[in-house]
Amino acid sequence: EASADLAQPQLPGQQGQWTRSDDVVPQMPVIFGGLPANPKDHKQQSPLYPDSESVSVTYKTKASDLLRYIPVELQLLKPEVTVSMSQNRHLPWLGFRTYNLISVSVPVIHAASKMNTTFNMVLWENMTEPILTGREQTGVAKIFADIDYAKTGTAQKTVTASWQGTDFLRFSTEAVLTPFPAPFPMHVDAINLRAFPTPGLSSYEVYEWTHYPSDVNVTGAGAGANCHVEWLPGRANKTVNFLEMPTQFFVINALASLPVVRTISCGASTTTLVLRNDLAGVLPSQEASADLAQPQLPGQQGQWTRSDDVVPQMPVIFGGLPANPKDHKQQSPLYPDSESVSVTYKTKASDLLRYIPVELQLLKPEVTVSMSQNRHLPWLGFRTYNLISVSVPVIHTASNMNTTFNMVLWENMTEPILSGREFTG
Repeated sequence: EASADLAQPQLPGQQGQWTRSDDVVPQMPVIFGGLPANPKDHKQQSPLYPDSESVSVTYKTKASDLLRYIPVELQLLKPEVTVSMSQNRHLPWLGFRTYNLISVSVPVIHAASKMNTTFNMVLWENMTEPILTGREQTGVAKIFADIDYAKTGTAQKTVTASWQGTDFLRFSTEAVLTPFPAPFPMHVDAINLRAFPTPGLSSYEVYEWTHYPSDVNVTGAGAGANCHVEWLPGRANKTVNFLEMPTQFFVINALASLPVVRTISCGASTTTLVLRNDLAGVLPSQEASADLAQPQLPGQQGQWTRSDDVVPQMPVIFGGLPANPKDHKQQSPLYPDSESVSVTYKTKASDLLRYIPVELQLLKPEVTVSMSQNRHLPWLGFRTYNLISVSVPVIHTASNMNTTFNMVLWENMTEPILSGREFTG
């Protein structure tokens, strides 16, 4: 719509036929369709978690330290941190697969909406697919970790989180789960800071607060004893370095710097729940709310404010990699040693055009599949990952750019998937 050149002589190639639709959930790659979107039927739209088992520990920390990581839009009600693990089993929306998650949350009030709730500082999951949906659709600050849930006898329950062999969190409780005669229903809500960068820059393109409610039925529970939580277990200095965890070291070091003054409670539970995607939404901002001039809210105001000095990638509250747009060598990832294999084949133009957006002109009905093994990457602590791309030759009509269009890419590591989707689409 912004280009008058579209009225100029016809560009070469054939115009694509794909147009966006609100009939499917818009998640990349969008050109192939997706799950049906039906906001009037929350049971169809909202993921069901039919069998979850959770372990949690709440501990007191030092308020002055914790407030550094609480955004100014929030009031911290108590200097208490809850770490919780959920093993989510037999999920219909994942083809009846299972995955584990760990959340780190604090009790807050969102000042602009006056919502008394919990703030998800960060979540780890051991599966990429729920990480993508959580980050992109509702702004949950999810990142990847290996999560081990070990049970000894009927009571001892221990959770260990690690990344590429580095253990960074361990917590445990002794709790015997007792089934309830009837489920205990609860409506739970939590808020998240949804933040995405402007493509190619270090500034924020999206910075907003979201809430994500769920309907929970507690089917069993057990109060805990011998509550224990430890960040970077077994380390005297309680820090991890870039080479060990290149994309998360600042997150772990921040959380490990918060002293565990004492554990407050712990326990275990079993639940069934539905994530209410149909009720999730964006909360009012401070600028949009006149209520901020009203009498002081309880709690202590957070101290964290966004900055363009670091790359804005969730979770943003712990800092991040330095942003230096004037020095592309510092900002741009180096791939020092890549080996690629590719095959190009001809296909039927009428079939291919169904998946080419109308903003593009398909130059030839040819598809290239390519694999790259990217080795010894400095920005990943000298690790290696593989990718496969599927691309076609096109002209982007509005810019007259003769280029290739990446229809889809697969990668075997979560971290480059997140940066690629969020920084450059």
